[in-house]
Parts: sequence; C-alpha cells; structure tokens
Amino acid sequence: MDSEIYNENLNLDSVLKKTAKKRSVLFDFKKSYPAYIVLIVLLALSFLAYYFTKDKIINDNRAAFDKAVTSIMNRIDMNYRSVIQVQQSMRGLYDNLVQVVRDYFLLYGSVPTKTYPSISALMSVQKVDNSFLDQFLHYVQSQGYYDYEIKPSGYRDYYYPVEFIVPESDTFKLRGFDFATNEILREKIELARKNGKTVSTPAFRMFNDSLFMFIISPVYKKNYTTETENDRYKNFESAVVMLINTQNFFKSAIGKGSPSDTSIIFSITQINNQGNEEEIFQSSNYALLKTDFIPSITDKRDFHIADRHIVVNFASVPYFGGSLELIIPNFVLVGSLAISFVIFLFVLSMISSKTRALEIAERMTRSQRRILMASKDIIGVLSYDGEWKSVNPAFQDIFGISSSEIIGKSIYELTESKDELAKILKDATKYKNEFSLKSLVRMKSKDDSDLWISWIFTISSKDKLIYAIGRDVTKEKQAEELRLIKSKQIRLAEQLTKEANEQKTYFMTKMSHKFRNILTTLIGNLQLIQTKSFRDDNELVSFSNEALISSEELFAIISDIDDYNVERGNNLFERAKIVEFNEIIQNLKKIIDEDEPASSIDFNTDEKSKKTKCFVVPELLENALFYASKSLTTGENKKSVEIIAQENELENSTEIQLLSNSNGLIDEFIKTYKSNLFNVIDLIEKDNNDIYLNLALASSFIRVMNGAATVDSLGKNDMKIFSITLPFITS
Repeated sequence: MDSEIYNENLNLDSVLKKTAKKRSVLFDFKKSYPAYIVLIVLLALSFLAYYFTKDKIINDNRAAFDKAVTSIMNRIDMNYRSVIQVQQSMRGLYDNLVQVVRDYFLLYGSVPTKTYPSISALMSVQKVDNSFLDQFLHYVQSQGYYDYEIKPSGYRDYYYPVEFIVPESDTFKLRGFDFATNEILREKIELARKNGKTVSTPAFRMFNDSLFMFIISPVYKKNYTTETENDRYKNFESAVVMLINTQNFFKSAIGKGSPSDTSIIFSITQINNQGNEEEIFQSSNYALLKTDFIPSITDKRDFHIADRHIVVNFASVPYFGGSLELIIPNFVLVGSLAISFVIFLFVLSMISSKTRALEIAERMTRSQRRILMASKDIIGVLSYDGEWKSVNPAFQDIFGISSSEIIGKSIYELTESKDELAKILKDATKYKNEFSLKSLVRMKSKDDSDLWISWIFTISSKDKLIYAIGRDVTKEKQAEELRLIKSKQIRLAEQLTKEANEQKTYFMTKMSHKFRNILTTLIGNLQLIQTKSFRDDNELVSFSNEALISSEELFAIISDIDDYNVERGNNLFERAKIVEFNEIIQNLKKIIDEDEPASSIDFNTDEKSKKTKCFVVPELLENALFYASKSLTTGENKKSVEIIAQENELENSTEIQLLSNSNGLIDEFIKTYKSNLFNVIDLIEKDNNDIYLNLALASSFIRVMNGAATVDSLGKNDMKIFSITLPFITS
C-alpha cells in the first residue's frame, strides 16, 4: 500500500493534476466568455429558426390558400367566358342578318339556355318611339304572338319592350315587358346605347327572392355610323339581353368543387344602386365565419361581369393547414433552446477542461524546464543542415562550450569524422513522419580531448527540425575499448604461447632424435666390446656392463621425453598432410564470407598456384591467410588480394605470397610492426583497425607450422606483400 502511494506521488501528471486549480470557470467571464458568445449566437439562431419555421408554415399555407383561391376564380372566369360568348354570338346575329326574325332568334337561343343553367333567358329588346308603337305591335303579332302587348300599359315617349324571349315558356312573363318602366334596366340600356358596349345590371330581386343580373348588348342600325355618342344615340335600334340567375351562375361555375375548396370560405359582394355593399353569393361553409373563429388568412379578388365590378372575399377555414402546424414553431423553439443550452454547457465544460489543461501544461512546462536545465544530458535542437538552434546548460558541462558560442554553428565542427555523422543525418528530409535514430559518435571537446556521445535524433518533418538528446558515454566507451584491447592482447598472447609450446615441442623432439642416434651407436660399440677378449676380461666385462646399463637407462629416459613431446604437440605432424593449394583457397573464401558477408575479399590465384602441393595443417594455413588478407585490405573500398604459391625443390619448401592493391593506410602500420616484432602486444592498444593483431596472428600460425612469415611495403601507394615459407617435411 505504501509503495502504491509512493509511486503515485512520483507520477508527474498526478502531482500536477492534484495541484491544478479546480475552481469553476462558469462565473469567470474572462475565461468563459467564448461559451457565452456561443450561447448568444445559438439563442439568436433558435429564434431565427422559430421565425423561419413559422414563416415557412405561413408561406406554405398562403401558397395552398392562393392555390385554392385561384382555382375558384378560374372556374368563375371560365363560366363567365362561356356565358359572355353566348351573349356575343346572339349579338352577332344582328350583324350577319338583314333582319333577325322570331325563328332565327329562337333557333340560336334555345340551345344555350338549355345548356347553361345560369342563363335564365335570352331576349331581344327593341327601342320603339311612341309614333311607331302600333306598327311594332302589328309586326310582333304577325310573328305569331297574337296576344302580344306592352306591359305595363301607358303613354311614354319611347318604349324598350321585350320582342322575343327564349325559352318561349316565358317563366317570368317578360314578353312585352317595357324595360323603360324599370329604373335599373332603363339606365343600363341607356348606358349601353350611349357607350356602344355590353353592360350589366347589379344583381337585384325583380321577380322573387332570387337575385338576377341582366347583361345588355346594344344593336345599332345596319350600315350606320356609331363613331360618336350622338351617332350611337340616333342609330340605336335594339338590345340583346341575357337574364342571369346569380345563384345558378356561381354554383354552376364552382361545380362539384375540388378538394382545395374545403380549405377556404368565400363570399361575393357588389355595390348596389344605393351605394351599399351587398352579398350576392356565399360558399356552402360560410356559416363558419359566424362563429368566434378568426381566419388566419384572408384575401379579396376583383371580378368583372361586363362593366360591373364585383368582389370575391376569401378566408381560411379553422385550423387551416392542420392543428399540428400551429405548434411546430413552438417545438422548434423549445428544441433549439434546449440544444443551445446543451451546447453552451458542453463548450463551457470544454473551456473548463482546457483551462485546467493549460494550467497543468504550464506547470508541466515549468517542471520540464527545470528538468531541462538540471539534466546532465545534452538536449538541443538542430536544423536539417546540422546547425544548432538551442542547447541546454549540459552542453557546456560536457563540451566546455557555452550555448551562446555554439548557437548557429554546425554540429559537424565537433565531430572527429564529419562523414560519420553526415551519413546519418543527410537523409533527414526523406522522412515524412517523426522518425528517431540512435548513433554513437566520436567527438571533440573545446580542449580537443576525445568524447564519445550517444545521440538520439528525432527528425520532425512537420517542424523541419531535428531534436537531439546526447549522453556523455566517454568513460564507458574508454572502459569498453580497454576491455577490448585487453581481450585482443590476451588472444595474441595465447596464440604466442601456443606457438612457443609448439616450438619447444619441436626442439625437444629433434634433440631426442639426436640423443637416440648417439646412444644407439654407443650401445652397439659397448656390445662389441663386451664380446671381445681382453687381458683382464673380468674387469672389462664389469665396466662394459655398467656402461651398457647406464646407456640403457639414458635411452629409456630420452624415449620417454620423445613420447611426451609427441603427445603434448597434439600430434601436429600427424595432423599435417599434403594438399593442393586450391583446396586451401576455397576454404579461405568460405571463412571470409562467414566473417564479413557485406565486404567480401576477391582472391585472384593462377592455375599453377592452385595446383601447388604443400605439407601443412590446413586449418592453420587457412587462419594465417585469413588474418593476413584482412590486414592487407584494411581501409579499402574494393578489397582484392592476389595469391601466388610455388614449390621450391632446392629448399624443400612451399613459398606463398599475398599481394594487395595500393593502400596508404597500412604503410605506417607495417613499418611500426616490423620494428616492434618483440613488442607487438603493446602495439594493439594503439590500433583501432586491428592491423597489428591480424599481422601477428597470421605470422604466429605460420611459425606454429615451423614456417616463416614476413610483411613488406614497397611504398605508401605501392604494393604490400605478405610472404610465407613452409617446409615440405613428410617424416
């Protein structure tokens, strides 16, 4: 439990979060004002949405209302056009015929009166002066109306009697009726006579409770001028009158109705002769207006019947467009307000979180800055071309150079080898995302002392910068190099020890062979002496026996030494064998490929050399050639070694030469090596390329086989030669 608390306290984020302020920003306007601005905007948008929805519904309802109104008006207009066309057709008879008699009038008028229910009657009304009254009566009676008379009777200066009427049933008893006796009809006939245009009376009750209109078209004498008002007055002859039942006219116009008719209420009004507004028609649902209901939409449309102006008044029915549409704007407003406050609280929460995060970030920044300043590692920023942008104080502690001195300078100025670091950073621009590289680089401090810095480079393509963290690992690197040098020295010492043992064994073996030869001769002579006769035979036999015993003991001791040397020498001569040099070359290539597959060495050997015989321990010669080749090709980009092998029959030996291309790097190493053959172990710590080690190991392997090895340089830029001489000993 205590460890958990301890770990939590060590967590930087936990510490910073606990120390961050938890005070609400709701009433801190400096921090929360964006949320209030968002709230104001959202409230404005909410009311805008409310009014937009309301206007949309109103406009949609208005469009539906206008559509229904237009439908009614179009049907009334179409019915009127049909009626007025009949009127004009009847009027046209008088222009086409010399005289319109009863039969023609009845023929042309009977069909329209039967077809159009709104046309109650078609009449021909004549203008008759009092002086021509008897002639007029005689003419009409001669047409078959024998009981025809003027109604009402009486003396007048002129008459406007109905001459012909269709239908002949004359429901309203208008045949012979004098229009001059009715003020409304007389005024309209006079108006038509005066203007020469079709006119209409107002709808009025003449016969019963029904409303009727008279449409009057003037007829003038044929071939007489009607240009002036006086001409029209003098030449007026008669009038074609159409009797319209007002109710039937509008009912037939509306017909069976359409679905949109149920959504509106309408009435038709006129201005009567008294100058008052009067309703002449109402829709079937007009009673709805008599309730407390107030229509949401109203409209008025003007309509003309001949010269008569009437007004059609429209109103919407209750709950026009549906009851739901009335409350939709309220739902939109309530929903928008709710969403506005939710968003406001969300933004406020985000601001609160952001404020707290900024406080934590600020604290973290201060903490990280303290860490940055106190860090023992170098923390800095580089441009893509390696120029320092910033460093922390640890840079001065490690390199001895202040930040002001290094800013603007290149990191390559501090490297031991510029190519080593440039190779790492040259492709920095190719990385599209953040990418990290690790590298151990040898660098120089201000006083030119060696430093080993372990770098971690983070390349940011977004910032176009390289973030670098460097740790001084000089002591660790020096300790590692020292361990490596000691390891190499021990390795060489072990090889030299093996070489010394082999040399000692070889020496002791040769010495024992010589002793055995001498003793064999001595023993033989003593045996001869023992068989001869001397003066003092007993004495001679005694001495010779003692010499023989001593010689045998010495022979036994030397034989034991020889057997021991053979065993200790790991049967070196038993392991040696005669092989073709080509076999050695093939095995050498395999060793090279396994050791350095990325930088293999090309071996050039002629056919004669490949067939050369040599008496060797194959693995020892292969190792010797391997180390010799590595030393001769150190520092070369293209590594190539020419090997020449030949048998020297005079010396009973095999001679091998390794020739390398010009390599200036190892020239000084060869000279130093040759002058320090007895102190090679000390040279290893001065050689990072292992040239001394490889030359010493190659020479040692040759000496183990009782051979000789030398290395020479013909010049800094000339050939380098490693020469080997191996004895051809088979017994």
